[in-house]
Amino acid sequence: MAVNRSKHRDLRNIAGLQTLVMVSELGSLTEAARRLGVTQQAVSARLQSLEQAAGRPLLVRGPKGRTLTADGKVIADVALEVLSALERLDTVVDCLHTQRYVLRAAASYTVAEYLIPRWLMQLSLTHGADNAQVTVAAVNSATVFAEVLDGLHDVGFVESPDVPAGLHHRVVGRDEMVVVVAPNHPWAGTDGRAVGIDELAATPLVCREAGSGTRSSYERLISSRNPRLAVAPPAIELPTTAAIKNAVRWGFAPAVLSLLSVREDLDYGRLRRVRVDSPAFVRDIKAVWPASVKSLSAPARQLIEVASRRH
Repeated sequence: MAVNRSKHRDLRNIAGLQTLVMVSELGSLTEAARRLGVTQQAVSARLQSLEQAAGRPLLVRGPKGRTLTADGKVIADVALEVLSALERLDTVVDCLHTQRYVLRAAASYTVAEYLIPRWLMQLSLTHGADNAQVTVAAVNSATVFAEVLDGLHDVGFVESPDVPAGLHHRVVGRDEMVVVVAPNHPWAGTDGRAVGIDELAATPLVCREAGSGTRSSYERLISSRNPRLAVAPPAIELPTTAAIKNAVRWGFAPAVLSLLSVREDLDYGRLRRVRVDSPAFVRDIKAVWPASVKSLSAPARQLIEVASRRH
């Protein structure tokens, strides 16, 4: 891949990206400086350098501290992916020094955030902590497919309904998707009325980008309920589940998300689940690997077996 060495070079400052992500999580320059072990002046200088490189404001001062602008959120999300990739690179290099096998996995965001940690813990308990070093890339389902096909990962995990040619797959679990709204949304009322599938399909939702497993699964499920229904264009596309949940809580629009990702929000009343006049939206979670691979490595087989168990 060709690398442009001049365009937006200042945005590639790792310390600046770490600072932006830290401030976005903490909402405080002072606390970010403390966590990073630098002065507040250094934090301000790093952020100013990033803003100059981006050519637009990335943070704004509010009553509760510093918050990201819309542009800042986009850059911070990408920065988090860059920093995660660098962590994986460090892990791979460390493993090369220790001669441990590196299992490269990719997973859709929902699987990576809510299932992979549990699977890795079970893998460690079952097969030993020194069995293999596992690196996990969190990307959307379309990217999982493409990168596994390209040999960048040994195995992938997705919730997308369709698996491209050139990949073997195995169903390892099931996941329910639910409709969620803000507590003050009309659909959150207590009149007992269920939202019809026609009304749901006609309603613009907050959703991920095209190619994400959740969006593809929702569109496929709507089509399976009524092939003549057309799904409304999104109200807005956002890059992460966390961003979608925030937009829903602020009353932007409903969303369809994995129950895994909203269970805590439902328990604490931050979101409300909407009853839909339709059978439950359930999708398969699949492990995928290149069809050209005659035999998966032992760690890859073990991870798939752990993922297939009912916990």
